[in-house]
Amino acid sequence: MTHLTQSRVTVISTPLTEQSLARFRWLADHGHALLEDSSAAANHFEACEFAWQTALMRAQLAMHKRLRRRFPDPKKWLWTDRSLAQASDWWTANFKASLFPQSERVADVCCGAGVDLVAISGRGPAVGIDSDDCLVLLAGANARAHGLNPELNVETVSAASEIPAQWLHIDPDRRPADRRTIQADSFSPSLTEILSLASQAKGAVVKLAPSTQLTPQLDNRVTTECDRIWLGCYGECRQQVLLTGLLRQREPGMRSALLLAPNENQAEQLGSGCFICIEYVGLCETADVVDEHRQYVYDLHNVLHASSLHASWASTHQLQAISSSSGYYTSDHLVHSPFAQAFKIRDTLPWDDRRVRRWLHKNRIREVEVKSRNCRIDASAFQKKYSRDTGDHNVTLLVTEIAGKIRALVAARV
Repeated sequence: MTHLTQSRVTVISTPLTEQSLARFRWLADHGHALLEDSSAAANHFEACEFAWQTALMRAQLAMHKRLRRRFPDPKKWLWTDRSLAQASDWWTANFKASLFPQSERVADVCCGAGVDLVAISGRGPAVGIDSDDCLVLLAGANARAHGLNPELNVETVSAASEIPAQWLHIDPDRRPADRRTIQADSFSPSLTEILSLASQAKGAVVKLAPSTQLTPQLDNRVTTECDRIWLGCYGECRQQVLLTGLLRQREPGMRSALLLAPNENQAEQLGSGCFICIEYVGLCETADVVDEHRQYVYDLHNVLHASSLHASWASTHQLQAISSSSGYYTSDHLVHSPFAQAFKIRDTLPWDDRRVRRWLHKNRIREVEVKSRNCRIDASAFQKKYSRDTGDHNVTLLVTEIAGKIRALVAARV
């Protein structure tokens, strides 16, 4: 295992040219300063002597446009396109870091550009490990931008590797052949290898995609050996995590859906104070299905659907599924919860363009929001088509299949 400092990088596992490595060294050394300079524009960086330097910085600015709602201070981060695609958001990373004991050393394996590593380092001692030399350079630079200096190693990790800590966080590569996969044993390292690594530690947090697919044998092993949590933020299900060893808190088979949101007063800080969270814990259940809607209709948060806890949560709140458990839910009583968007139904229409436009015109509708479940439509296109510059009211069209027919439920947000 090779240790890296700001001034020394030893190439071990990634076949990079010296030129590529030198360019990433330059980016790690100068990128943050250029991004912090408010006078630096996309077409002009005074500190750039060569065209490749300007190109690197333009790429950073382009990637920063994708950081909306993911990081409170985008200028503190440097990326490759691939590392950004797989990175945790700031609040999810800090939630996971808060699970580890503060005084004990944590190894962040497959650390990428270092989001989880920064959060873990803000909690206590940490070491970041990745097989990509360029990403290790960026992880170090990103950590220093946050006033941190964790140990960094370049190494390809396998089931036979010795982890230099008692606690483990790992984010396996889900694009091992430059093609995204959701098959758990196609990750690098595979989930089977990861669980073997985790058995060496007191406890591990394993980051997976929300829709990761497991073989029956692996699913049984995960159910037996791990807690499973699906994490949501800003209406999306961001990731699934497995907790092993001393980090486990649930009985086997129990699942958790957890919503995170920035704590407005401390959103930029490191640690558990930067987020607020709400959790639902349950078992996979079968939904109570009906072929008609009641007074209120609910669009359940994606984190409930991803975790297969939608039917359990709905049953807890006495809601019924409309035609399918994966669709909208309904009730005659109003439920307020961060886990669901509530709507009061005004009318029900066939999903027929002429009928819909006639209703919208008659009722002087100005802005139209279109949402759909269990049917394939271009909601954004219909939203633009039906919204007008004149009118007095706004509505939401909930397009879904009811009793075998596509309907538009005309609704108002509650």
